Amino acid sequence: MFFVLTGIYHYMSEEHKLSPFFKRRIDHHKFEKLMRKGIIYIYNESKSLEEFKFKLVKATLKNYIHYKYNINIEDLPHDNVDNFIDYMVDTYEPLLKTYYYNERKNSGNINENYSPAGKEIIPNEIVIHKSNPKFRDKIIEQGLKVRAGECYKIYAGYGTKCKPAIFATNSTNKRSWFDSTYDDDVWEIDTTMMPEIKWYKDRHYESSKKHIVTFQDIPKEAIKLIYEGSGKDGGIMESVDKSEDKKLKLLTKMIHQFFDDVSFIVIKKYENKPMIIVYFDNDEAGRQGETYFAEQIQRKIYEYTGIKLIPYWHNIQYNTDADFRLDAIKLKYDNLGNVINESEEKQPKYLDAIKNLIESFKDEDCVCDINVLFEDNMYSIYLEFGVEDLNDKFLSNGAHHYVSKLKNNVKDTIKNYLSIDNLYVGSYGTKRCG
Repeated sequence: MFFVLTGIYHYMSEEHKLSPFFKRRIDHHKFEKLMRKGIIYIYNESKSLEEFKFKLVKATLKNYIHYKYNINIEDLPHDNVDNFIDYMVDTYEPLLKTYYYNERKNSGNINENYSPAGKEIIPNEIVIHKSNPKFRDKIIEQGLKVRAGECYKIYAGYGTKCKPAIFATNSTNKRSWFDSTYDDDVWEIDTTMMPEIKWYKDRHYESSKKHIVTFQDIPKEAIKLIYEGSGKDGGIMESVDKSEDKKLKLLTKMIHQFFDDVSFIVIKKYENKPMIIVYFDNDEAGRQGETYFAEQIQRKIYEYTGIKLIPYWHNIQYNTDADFRLDAIKLKYDNLGNVINESEEKQPKYLDAIKNLIESFKDEDCVCDINVLFEDNMYSIYLEFGVEDLNDKFLSNGAHHYVSKLKNNVKDTIKNYLSIDNLYVGSYGTKRCG
């Protein structure tokens, strides 16, 4: 399976209604590599995270357009330029935050306590807090106490202390609640009983989300346990897969960020675990250079995230303790400068076309998401359905017929436009969309 962000870029570009000029001309991978070169300069010119994000994207776009197409960005329609900058800031939001806080750490300009607080808000009368059931008795006895918990390392930077806080959701709508993928306790917090407590938007999430935070303890009289969780994993493979997929997305971005020599990354299965294969291009030669590069990645990722990437050639007893396998391959070239060991699967011929063709099916009732993969020379499309959503909408066998019909429609849509036989359309269920 390959890690392709094209579908995300397509969706967001449609949402932002981008100018065709930028759609045709911007290679995201090259843009991201160029962006890394300006981090230290833009950081020193910026007074805030928001200023840093805007300036870094704008400077990168200006250089990219100038050096690749010899076009001055000032000669382009200003509305189109501003719209594209907003789009790129949204697209690279987590990565831009990583750049900023890591540079702040490296420069020694770090607050003693990293704060996730955004704009101060007036909360609803009832807000929701979720926690592991192992804390239940203590919460009943003492109320909710601010704690640092696990730092947002990707935001705060490795080694930064987090300001003790309590996180909640400013909505009683279950779809808005934070999903840890575990069966957590759910607590109602009555904010009318403690009007002196200040609440803020959780700045790790976009403004449309309902997540909020406070830095003051909440008395036991103001909370009510409305659901007793088991503390177990969600119990469905989809939750595990989603969590794993998020980790892989984070790791691929971080590897690209930390190592300029990386050309592209491939994800495959190795002994029933995902293996991250990093193709790189530098002056190191032979297996020794590849081994050294892999171990550099291994150490860097573990230092920043605690995630264990174990090179696949290590002894099996170490592999069993791995979160993911790892390999590093130096690109080789023929006499004409063509890569001769680049994976044939790097850009499957129809992958982007399939994603574009079926994008509209994501708006169908009860469809939570659609995943498009290319594995073992097979295009695989998986429709994710909300089981409870289906049960709410259909009676008896109606849900089964609806799912089957939608899968057939997806398959027919693809085959009507593309002449391919190596196609599979499947489905799986999650508890509820949102």
